[in-house]
Amino acid sequence: MESTILNLLNFDILIVSPYLFLNRYHFITKCDLQTYHLATMLLEISFLDINFLKHPSSLISATVLYLARKLLKKSESPSGWNSRMKMHCGYSENELKVCVREFASFYKTVFKNCKLDAIITKFSYEKYMRIGKLFFNSNK
Repeated sequence: MESTILNLLNFDILIVSPYLFLNRYHFITKCDLQTYHLATMLLEISFLDINFLKHPSSLISATVLYLARKLLKKSESPSGWNSRMKMHCGYSENELKVCVREFASFYKTVFKNCKLDAIITKFSYEKYMRIGKLFFNSNK
């Protein structure tokens, strides 16, 4: 109802999703598909916690990309982040660390209390380079 009224009044509404930023970072930084799929999976897992809404979408996307690069060791820098990544994403490694700590704490809690079967199964398909099976033990 509200969207119909706003459309009649010619209001343009844009919802900025972390997916938009992740796609942009993937395109600009030319990270490989394996890194992109792992970052996407981590992003989907992060949607399970409402506390991440306090962070800008760009920060959440940069954080999952940072974690994916670090997990896959896809950087010339041991940390998984470098000046090129900082330039394109707009966040230094130190700026990401607060969000990274929150992610780590959340993931530990989620893995204790949930099986995440749907997300892991989704990312275990060939379409996603079986990244779900690579990083998570799944009986599927």
